[in-house]
Amino acid sequence: RERFAELGEMTAGVAHQLKNGLAVLKGQGQLLKRTGHGEAAGALLEETEELERLVQRFLQWAKPLDPVAEDLRLEDVAAQAITELKRRPVSQGRTLVCEGQGAATGDPVLLHQALVNLLENACQATPLGGRILVRIAGGRLEVLDEGPGLSEDTAIRMLRPFESGRPDGTGLGLPLALKWLNAQGADLRLSPRPQGGTSAEIRW
Repeated sequence: RERFAELGEMTAGVAHQLKNGLAVLKGQGQLLKRTGHGEAAGALLEETEELERLVQRFLQWAKPLDPVAEDLRLEDVAAQAITELKRRPVSQGRTLVCEGQGAATGDPVLLHQALVNLLENACQATPLGGRILVRIAGGRLEVLDEGPGLSEDTAIRMLRPFESGRPDGTGLGLPLALKWLNAQGADLRLSPRPQGGTSAEIRW
């Protein structure tokens, strides 16, 4: 455990250094853009932003958690997460709805972050015109998408860091959601839906 803790501190330090270097590269890309080198600047800025996103998620993964325990209305948490997703381009052309009511004891910030990650994944999996349903009951919350579905082996693999189902994915969205949920006494299970799509179930 001590070795793993040391490794976590070391890799977090490396990630911070990468973040600083990426800030310099981003500044140079913006300078190139202002001086008329639009094509070269565009490619540099695009790659830099992708790497920044990866480093940020890695730092979130390495960060120790200190969750709080509060009585939560799951439908309120779901409504806030859906509102946030509707402001993101990934949700465009898809319907997000919530049904049911329930309560749980958890950390409102960590649960919100985990649910946003799950909803983002569901939107990416669901084709245009499809629907993402958040279904709530006592101590349980499900995100149901209309994507191609996952095999059980793939579902297990995607909960491991850096295992992404998309070529442009960081492979940290689902592991981060799992980490945030486990920290507050909840668990996450991915499973195929009989009618197609995937169920991401949070259970306390």
